[in-house]
Order: sequence, then structure tokens, then C-alpha cells
Amino acid sequence: MTKVEMSQCLAIITIEYPKFEATRERIDLWHELLGKNDAGLVATAIRKHLLSSKWEPRIAEINELITNPDYPTGLEAWGEVRKKIGAIGCYGSPEFSHPIISFTVDALGWQTLCDMTNADATRAHFMKLYDVQCQRGTERAKQPEIGTGDAAIAELVGDIE
Repeated sequence: MTKVEMSQCLAIITIEYPKFEATRERIDLWHELLGKNDAGLVATAIRKHLLSSKWEPRIAEINELITNPDYPTGLEAWGEVRKKIGAIGCYGSPEFSHPIISFTVDALGWQTLCDMTNADATRAHFMKLYDVQCQRGTERAKQPEIGTGDAAIAELVGDIE
């Protein structure tokens, strides 16, 4: 993760928590302690914190969310896929609650999952692949990069570049 990416992550925090200042020193410290992680993982952890806490995040809280992710179980993930198949059908574009579910569905193919003829075998294959991805962590199921279109983000990035 670069310092620019870290500044983009911190800029998102400043939007929700106006008293949180993304100073150069803070960006440097956050980058030093969290910069070894993928930008997508840090951004996901920050988003999760924003949705669950009314207080501005601390580095330890974001690190905890990165190092101890809470994945849906294999059966929960499969249940979500089955519901999407029924609700959307094979021609739709499903969105899932966790990036690892999306990655697993993409790896197997949405059309293939919709056209399954042996539900038990397909479920077993899905769950095996899903479990492997959970063990590897979320680095293969990255969230989209944070854009720089927002004026506040662009201003912070301009100061660093």
C-alpha cells in the first residue's frame, strides 16, 4: 500500500468524522503500521468500522478488522448463492455480502452455478473452493480501489504527491 492510497483511506474517515485530521504525521504513522496490507483490505476494514462505530477509528481497531476477518460459514455462503440464483436467475448480475463469496462464484462461473444438474456435487465443490479462499485470506477478493474523484480526497492526495 502506498502513502497516497493510505491518504485516500484516511480521507474517507475525515468525511464521516470531521474532527479526524489526516495530517502528514498521521498518514505516515498509519502507513508505517498498516502499509504492509493491501489497500483494498485497509479500505474494507475502514468501511466496516464506519458502519459499526460512532467513534473515529484507531489503528488497532482497523488492524483487528484486517487480521481477524469474520467470514460467513460455507453453508451461509452457499445459502446466499442459492437465494441469488432463485431471485436473479442466470442472466442477472448478483452482488454478495462478502468479497470471498463473489470470488468463489466468479471462479466457478455464475452460469455454471445456475445450470447445475447435481446440486449436492455443486455445493460440495463450492464449499471446498470457498473454504480454501477463506484460509488464504481476503487478498484475492479485493474491494475496488478508492477513487480520487471526491474533492476532499483529491485535496489530501495533492498535498502528498
